[in-house]
Amino acid sequence: MPPTPHLGWTGGQYSLVRGLLGLALLASFAAELARVSSIEPAGHPAVAITGATCAMLLVFGITGRSASAALLAILAQRALAGVAHPSPLFSLPLALHLAVPPAPFLSWPARGRIDPAGGWAAPHRVFAVYRWLAAVASALPLVWMLAVEELRGGVAPAGWEALCLTSAFGGGLLGLSRRAGIGWLIVAFTLPLAITVGGAPHHALAAAVALVFAVDPAWIAPVVDAPNGGSDSPLVFYDGHCGLCHSSVRLCLAEDARGAMRFSPLGSHTFTTRLTEATRNALPDSMVLVLPGGRHATRSTAAVWLLVRLGGLWRALGHALWAVPRPLRNLGYRVIASIRNGLFAAPSESCPILPPAYRDRFLG
Repeated sequence: MPPTPHLGWTGGQYSLVRGLLGLALLASFAAELARVSSIEPAGHPAVAITGATCAMLLVFGITGRSASAALLAILAQRALAGVAHPSPLFSLPLALHLAVPPAPFLSWPARGRIDPAGGWAAPHRVFAVYRWLAAVASALPLVWMLAVEELRGGVAPAGWEALCLTSAFGGGLLGLSRRAGIGWLIVAFTLPLAITVGGAPHHALAAAVALVFAVDPAWIAPVVDAPNGGSDSPLVFYDGHCGLCHSSVRLCLAEDARGAMRFSPLGSHTFTTRLTEATRNALPDSMVLVLPGGRHATRSTAAVWLLVRLGGLWRALGHALWAVPRPLRNLGYRVIASIRNGLFAAPSESCPILPPAYRDRFLG
């Protein structure tokens, strides 16, 4: 079976948050370019364009480490020049990215590889050190600015004290937390304060993103139907000739660390025996998820049910999608389905090409 992550982080979840980091940096550089006429000399448009380009590469995980190193260099150059845009707090998750193993699932280098997970695992010590570094680094600007402004006889910028204190508080206690309830209590206290009293929006955004990296996705448990897999596991029926369906199956294989789900093509023997003829005839053109007890879901509801069974950030995303009215969700599903052949190449085999460790999860 694929390796179990040291933490609740899986490659796909890490890629989601890495993409969030890239988008936040992209927004910061784009805002800078929008007011190019008032940019300080240290914030030359060419530097902002370079930063935006690197941020875009980071979103998709293309040359992710090189892009992170370049962004760290830009932030360091800005800090030495006395320019705090984008926020120096972005350097924390960028440094973490340099220390995390490359090519997680959903990154550009991971596309098309036979093993979806690729053996990627989040190192526990790296994330533990990150939490403490986030606490210390978040407190240093407060100490520095208070000392400097006191020497000058001035007052530190409004909001910075609260931002640094809440970031340090959250980072330090997250480093100590070992239980989901404690972790979420810290996040519930720290994140709103960082966003609302963080001063400039880009500082608040950077603090929020840095805090997300300090969260352990294991705090969000998956919906469990069959703890040990087997015949009572959720069963996913997919179109063996659809590239999007194959990609969805690969996502489930890479992100389902418990190995609880089973898969079978539409029209297979398992499909005809598990669903009655009347049920099969009434199914839309969609992936079908069958749960223990016979309940089944299609279209966007099947996607939501799959996400909540993956747990972690996927479950959070699933609940967010569930809040969208079903007609709107299904409309989005139909739009994506109508263009899937142009986005995803049709597979040559009905079952994805996978390592032997995954084959017992496919039913004929």
